[in-house]
Amino acid sequence: MQRASRLKKELHMLAIEPPPGITCWQETDQVDDLRAQILGGADTPYEKGVFTLEVIIPERYPFEPPQIRFLTPIYHPNIDSSGRICLDILKLPPKADEEVLDSSSEPGDSRECSATQKRKARPLGGIEKKFHPDVQRVCPGPS
Repeated sequence: MQRASRLKKELHMLAIEPPPGITCWQETDQVDDLRAQILGGADTPYEKGVFTLEVIIPERYPFEPPQIRFLTPIYHPNIDSSGRICLDILKLPPKADEEVLDSSSEPGDSRECSATQKRKARPLGGIEKKFHPDVQRVCPGPS
């Protein structure tokens, strides 16, 4: 029951103050079956495009993200042929890896990150995998 009231409140907020270029609505009487439309960004190949998405809210929402699928065919490197968004970041576990960049280190510094520094950096959630390989030399993880 709490989930349904939260979803209704969030939909109401979206209706009152929608983000620019985005609309969202209930497709059926089920509050967890939504549709959304987004406008293609200015100065992009998608400019003047209107893209419809299916948004399915899982039972464990907000602890589990909505499942989103493009219904409008779109050619994009992160959208598969079924319209699903394919980004590794969406599949990351809630905790970060222990290997993080120590912001106080200089490139080439061989000091290890302390456990405290690793805990403080944990909210970065796996971003280190996106950095240049030299990051591993700055803050080497366990081998």
